[in-house]
Amino acid sequence: MSAAKLSLEIRPPSTPDELHAALTLARIALEPQWRFDEPALTRCMDDALIGVIDRDVLGIAALHDGHKAAVNLVAVRSDARRRGVGTALVEAACRELRKRGHHTIVAAGAGPYLWPGIPRDLPGAVDFFNARGWQFDVGVYDLTRSLLDYTTPADVVQRAREAEIDFGPADERERDHIASVALDHWYPGWDQHFARSAPDDVIVGRHRNGEVVAGLIVGQPNRGSSWEPMLGPGITTIGCVGTMSTCRGKGIGTALVAHASELLRQSGGTTCHIGWTVLLDFYGRLGYQPWRSYAMAAMNEA
Repeated sequence: MSAAKLSLEIRPPSTPDELHAALTLARIALEPQWRFDEPALTRCMDDALIGVIDRDVLGIAALHDGHKAAVNLVAVRSDARRRGVGTALVEAACRELRKRGHHTIVAAGAGPYLWPGIPRDLPGAVDFFNARGWQFDVGVYDLTRSLLDYTTPADVVQRAREAEIDFGPADERERDHIASVALDHWYPGWDQHFARSAPDDVIVGRHRNGEVVAGLIVGQPNRGSSWEPMLGPGITTIGCVGTMSTCRGKGIGTALVAHASELLRQSGGTTCHIGWTVLLDFYGRLGYQPWRSYAMAAMNEA
């Protein structure tokens, strides 16, 4: 029976009970492959639609309306699958985002997202979007590495010395500088990530003349990371790794990641997570290996 014949009502949650039911449905649908803490799922559901019949929540679609529009999560209760509920929710989500002025909508990876794309290890997820005409692009990876045995290779240290680069936490002025030039050298949205970060969480590479030539953002251990339920206590993160365009090819980026890994180990980190990358060889030099992979997909307005 189709969603239309089921008289499915699609709308935002209107009561705390409906939001709780939506969060419970999402958690059950994702496990055991994916386990997120309650705050991560709640943030993802800040802008969401639910599919309801007689006050019974059968499915959810989490949206994001920002510099990129996204359908960040789709979940349908197991006893309501293959009845058009997921399709109806995604179509309604796309209509809503187009009403807000968006012409391209991505499958995950924007705003308070849970993942950068469609998880390949979530049964049926890639096939679901593929069957509905979403256009697929190059996939990406999340990487991890144990910090318990981390040491920086000697050649990485030597190249940084030859480039006359030192590394350390940013001060407020350096953080603001990185944020102000991020769009000139790196990716959309990185300016906002750096601007929102505490200076101590921004690690920079400085030439000995004082010029900041590289930067990244770390997530310190024991700060309630959304990855902790899957990767354990002491989880840390490294993100937004970039070298200024005029200084690439000198080993600065690798040395910056190495220095951040050392700092996180010294701070009590047990594992480091690096999300949303295709640079397997770059991070592989320091022992980071693929943990999860994702398909990237988008729907463009006809």
